[in-house]
Amino acid sequence: MLKQRIIWSIIGLIVLIALLSLNTYLSVNNIDNNSLPLLFIVLTMAGVSGYEVSKVIRHRYPDANRFNGIYAAMLIPFVVHTVRPFMSPYAEQHVMMNFGIFIGTIGATVCILVLFLEIWNDIEKRGKAGLKENLIMFPCGLYVGATTSFILLLGTSPNYISALVYIFVIVFVFDVSCYFVGNAFKGKKLCPKVSPNKTWSGTLGGIVLATIVSCAMYYVPNIHIFKALNTLVPQYAFLIMGFVIAIAAQCGDLLESAFKRWGEVKDSGRVIPGHGGMLDRFDSLFLAAPTFYFLLILFIK
Repeated sequence: MLKQRIIWSIIGLIVLIALLSLNTYLSVNNIDNNSLPLLFIVLTMAGVSGYEVSKVIRHRYPDANRFNGIYAAMLIPFVVHTVRPFMSPYAEQHVMMNFGIFIGTIGATVCILVLFLEIWNDIEKRGKAGLKENLIMFPCGLYVGATTSFILLLGTSPNYISALVYIFVIVFVFDVSCYFVGNAFKGKKLCPKVSPNKTWSGTLGGIVLATIVSCAMYYVPNIHIFKALNTLVPQYAFLIMGFVIAIAAQCGDLLESAFKRWGEVKDSGRVIPGHGGMLDRFDSLFLAAPTFYFLLILFIK
């Protein structure tokens, strides 16, 4: 089980780097790809997670809409992809309509229309029950979409490959460290009513090791299209970022655990062998990504 988790985590990181490299290769060769490979990554994460949100809610409310979680989760990434050239502090000042903005606009419009029709249909057919279910599913889907959309915003950074690899590596190190340190030292439970397997020793070990790895990543050099993150933020920032991101990752993990416990399920899905669902794999990233984005804005040279 553990071996399978590590193997699939490495495979996922390789696929991520490959898609980001493709995104950059197209850009440096003057092929206007409008960051569509990056949008594909985010939509995949948000869409599958949104489906798992619906699945968890349907476990408690069997008549709830099967797909509204997907539409809600994909709405924000489409919107952010459309407006990010205008709102990001790293983006160019003069932006014209392009294919990427067109795709974002169409995607957001479709999500809004379908959501409106599906929610209206649910309320019309099942009254208060349909309203109640959508009042739960809609914000849960928006949470997944909004938090993963910060990956798109990080993609506007001039050092975006190193920035995105950084956040995925720190979250991965934190998760793995929590698992190993927690199993080795055990001790007092962190939040037994929400996640009975998590311990204080595992959390503290994860924070320490994530912070150490963060500091070590300051020394990653520039390699071709891989522009090092140390050209964007000062050395001391890596210590603070590693520490704060690890805490945010743990909060995201606990939040997802509370959601699954409310829905009375153990795993959100089985899409990733050894990990469970997309929610199970990226729960820590959901709060870590926006935290990292705002820290970058704070520390940018």
